[in-house]
Amino acid sequence: MNSESDPICGSGGCIVNHVKKPLGYPINYPVPSYGADPDITGTADNIDIAERMYNHKWQFGTPYSKAQWHNPAKDTMYNFKPELD
Repeated sequence: MNSESDPICGSGGCIVNHVKKPLGYPINYPVPSYGADPDITGTADNIDIAERMYNHKWQFGTPYSKAQWHNPAKDTMYNFKPELD
């Protein structure tokens, strides 16, 4: 069987030489850190103020919160590929 094209290569032909050329611009350069974004800092402060106002501490990802907000429907094993006769 003779084949005119190689299925590995694209329509432009095979490129055998994979030489990395310089990009022409710098990469992996250091970026200065100016601290947290003011919006993030303000949100964290607002959460702290609200928790003190209502004398209630938010709990995310703790065993207590996971038990309280657990979805019992996720405990059911659904068979999406049943055996057919």
